[in-house]
Amino acid sequence: MESAKYEAAERKRVDDLMFWENATFVFGSNEAGKHGAGAAKEAYQKYGAEWGEGFGQRGRSFAIPTKNAGLVTLGLPVIRHYVEEFLRIAALNPDHAYAVTRVGCGLAGYADTDIAPMFAGASENCYLPEGWRITTPATPRPREDRTASETIVIHPSATADTRTCDFANVTERTLLNSSVQHIADVRRGLAFFGAMLAEAATNHDTDKLTDIEGFHRDFVTGFAQTTWWDRHRKLNRHHLLQADGVPVDVNLIDVLDMIADCVMAGMARSGSVYPLNIEPDVLRRAFDNTVKALTASVVVEV
Repeated sequence: MESAKYEAAERKRVDDLMFWENATFVFGSNEAGKHGAGAAKEAYQKYGAEWGEGFGQRGRSFAIPTKNAGLVTLGLPVIRHYVEEFLRIAALNPDHAYAVTRVGCGLAGYADTDIAPMFAGASENCYLPEGWRITTPATPRPREDRTASETIVIHPSATADTRTCDFANVTERTLLNSSVQHIADVRRGLAFFGAMLAEAATNHDTDKLTDIEGFHRDFVTGFAQTTWWDRHRKLNRHHLLQADGVPVDVNLIDVLDMIADCVMAGMARSGSVYPLNIEPDVLRRAFDNTVKALTASVVVEV
């Protein structure tokens, strides 16, 4: 009886929140985006969830995978990874209200006590189930404190690479299942890069604000004085056209950061962008380091 009352109260809580124009329905999904039951079905029928999209914002819904592409319940560390990516996105969108359902506690079979701690530190715009708000709301931890939780767990696939598999003996059903798995894996890899891009956006040129006095002091000399400017190149990662502005672990996110910086500044200033002549060696290193970063974050679990 108590369980029924709790579920009814949760149902009303979410329904009331979804009357808000800026509300997003946060639900547990699977990595294949098969929204055929439970809260996922509701998200698909009412709030714009898209079939085949297992993670992220679609319409007025946000999918957090709790099962893999084969509809097998994911381990808690994998779910935690998806939850932390959601928390990062939610913190970056304070104008949205996220109506979080009991993710993972329905068809996935976990208890509230398994899942609720993952939402510790959720930003104030996350409206959690009763009893899930464990700690004072705070922004998700910065990436340097999240190394272990960045692990992307994937599973073996005999057909993932046609160059090495026994392709002549692969059935259509096996190929379909492995393709669903591969697409889900790639989306998780891209989500990893998306989180890196979000962090780059958050950190971009913040010392122009925190040290406006030093920035202005150099600026009014036309940068004949470079005290702030010299420090700025060491604090930021996107000054890749200067040799001393290239980080040792430069990556392609830094390259995109630089492109965004130069294009936006040039267009705002003069309506044009000057040629960006980046050294080929810098691009090569950025490419290699990006491959290494993702590779280091992937664990194949048998």
